[in-house]
Amino acid sequence: MHVFGDQDLNIPAAVLRAGAVRAASRGTYEIAGASHAVPVSQPDAVVAAIADAGKAYVESREADTAA
Repeated sequence: MHVFGDQDLNIPAAVLRAGAVRAASRGTYEIAGASHAVPVSQPDAVVAAIADAGKAYVESREADTAA
């Protein structure tokens, strides 16, 4: 999972997007208006991204055990 801000002045968003693709990220969350310190500038968005990832993991495990 990759979570990053589109207003990061240290690492351009295009570089972060490319890194997510290269790492075969299972989820990429580009947070509008967030800075380099995404958990500080947009904590609710980061919590939501983590919750989404957790739900997706649980669903994938349930699907594996049902098969």
